[in-house]
Amino acid sequence: MEITKNALRKEWLNHRLNLSEPEKNNRSFQIQDLIFSSIKITQFNSVNIFLPVHEKCEVRTWSVIQYFQEKYPQISLSAPKIDSIQDRTMNAVEIEKQTSYVQNKWGINEPEFGRIIPPEEIDLIFLPLITFDQHGHRLGYGGGFYDRYLKNSPKSLKIGLSFFEPIEKIPEITSFDVKMDLCICPDSVYKFN
Repeated sequence: MEITKNALRKEWLNHRLNLSEPEKNNRSFQIQDLIFSSIKITQFNSVNIFLPVHEKCEVRTWSVIQYFQEKYPQISLSAPKIDSIQDRTMNAVEIEKQTSYVQNKWGINEPEFGRIIPPEEIDLIFLPLITFDQHGHRLGYGGGFYDRYLKNSPKSLKIGLSFFEPIEKIPEITSFDVKMDLCICPDSVYKFN
């Protein structure tokens, strides 16, 4: 019997929760190093990056954001902000050094204010995930917010960030699920398209 998406979510969230603080920090910095050493960043004008949820032990992207702001100030940075919970939609809101953040109902930091960046203007999107497979499918939290958003940003480079290597296959993939182009792990960069 094939494992379900919900069972995979639970299993891989537990793997993340079992990482020590030094392991999470070290793996996050390894991922950051690979982002800036394996991608020609200067080809992008607008980058969207998720803000990590500490309780879910996500890849720590705050230092990635800081690096972008210091080394690539010409690149517009944005972060996701829920637009409608009912419709499961989100916007990309521009972030700057002075941006203030508020937590939404799921404990996710979001920009409090800022200009909304149209999805078709974003060149590069960093995606949160729980796990991913060898075919470029990501397993998120199940809300579908990113898949809806990515349908409106078809030309953007979609990069997942993961503490762990891929699993063989994510079950129950549908036409609604949008594949990643790359996934960056602490020791590897996986290319899918």
